[in-house]
Amino acid sequence: MRLSASTEDRLRALYQLLEEKLVKRSVSLKSLDPGKIEEASQGTARQKVALKAGITQDVGKQINKMVKEMGVKNLSSSIQVIRCASPANNATTSKGDCLLQGVRPRGPPAVHQLPD
Repeated sequence: MRLSASTEDRLRALYQLLEEKLVKRSVSLKSLDPGKIEEASQGTARQKVALKAGITQDVGKQINKMVKEMGVKNLSSSIQVIRCASPANNATTSKGDCLLQGVRPRGPPAVHQLPD
């Protein structure tokens, strides 16, 4: 998403308002990836803010490696990458625009026994 305001101070206030609205809706602020503030035409300011979802592929690979090192029988994991199409031109969006990744364990559910 792109934020724009007449001055940098107003842009910072707008970003703070965005954070407050996300907190109100129980969305983690770690999901925001703010870009640098750019100077636009006629003294206005703008800033791109990306919303992160899921985990990066590097973190997914590390999780897969840890699962394999555990050596539990019938337990494996896989990385799922879901890309969405841009509604404007029916093409895949650029990297990171709509990328969801996750690591899903496969195999029978774990059975935990509670001590008596």
